[in-house]
Amino acid sequence: MDSPRTRIEVALPRTASPTQSSRVLPADDSSAARRLSELRRAQPGDPTLQNLLGVLTTKLELCARLPVFEYEAGSQGHDHCVRAFRRLAELERQSFNEILACLRRHIDESPALADGKL
Repeated sequence: MDSPRTRIEVALPRTASPTQSSRVLPADDSSAARRLSELRRAQPGDPTLQNLLGVLTTKLELCARLPVFEYEAGSQGHDHCVRAFRRLAELERQSFNEILACLRRHIDESPALADGKL
């Protein structure tokens, strides 16, 4: 016999509050994607930099989409998917921060990038 599903309602606020959301980048960093592109153009011969920037770009996009996936799963009553998307979002934020730290170190160790020759 099937048990009735419990429907979870997920309410998304119109604007994100710093106390209600986890940020990958600071709120005042609205030009992050543009700056990633500038770095990419500045050092086209550095494959490690290109790879780090590509991973960060992909992770930014995924981090932006996962809350929407969580919301949609919740509105359809798929509790197990809500939990999975929520866990995945946290893991993605953690891995984004790890790659970002790696990028910072790579830039610091690259003379052309560390000297601000963009």
